[in-house]
Amino acid sequence: SMKQLTEDPWGAAAERYKKDDTVSAAIIKYNKYGALASIEEGVAGLVHISEFASETDLRETLGLGKTYPFKITLFEPKEHRMTLSYVKT
Repeated sequence: SMKQLTEDPWGAAAERYKKDDTVSAAIIKYNKYGALASIEEGVAGLVHISEFASETDLRETLGLGKTYPFKITLFEPKEHRMTLSYVKT
């Protein structure tokens, strides 16, 4: 398939990022667990809703399409898993 022919973006990201790095990420969507933030094409992590007072607070703080600073709190490129913590400025 075409997907197999393209390089896994998580592999390249593993060389550039590690746990505890501060990164800029754009909010790409909301889900019941929080917000998904993309640090680069094909590599996104979860900003957990528990960091905020409510879902409304999360949506008011992190606007869709906007970029914010985050700290990588979990980074498992082989599993395509990453969690991010919002860095309040």
